[in-house]
Amino acid sequence: MNDIQEAGIRLVIHRRKNKTFDEFYVSAVSPIHGEASKQVYVGTENTITLPRVDAAMQKARLIRREMEIKFLKNLGY
Repeated sequence: MNDIQEAGIRLVIHRRKNKTFDEFYVSAVSPIHGEASKQVYVGTENTITLPRVDAAMQKARLIRREMEIKFLKNLGY
């Protein structure tokens, strides 16, 4: 479940093939259609901590802001 209530930012939980643990990422979703989102690694279910989530959120916010600036420049603003 994604408890992050922020536009363009979401929590991604991924289990790789042949692994027995989940990996957590914070994803910055691009406002530009067709452009890939960027993921910031947080940790595994065994290593994730609140400070690591906070640090990943800060990085994802910066990445998202850069994407928004690029999007607005493409629109001519």
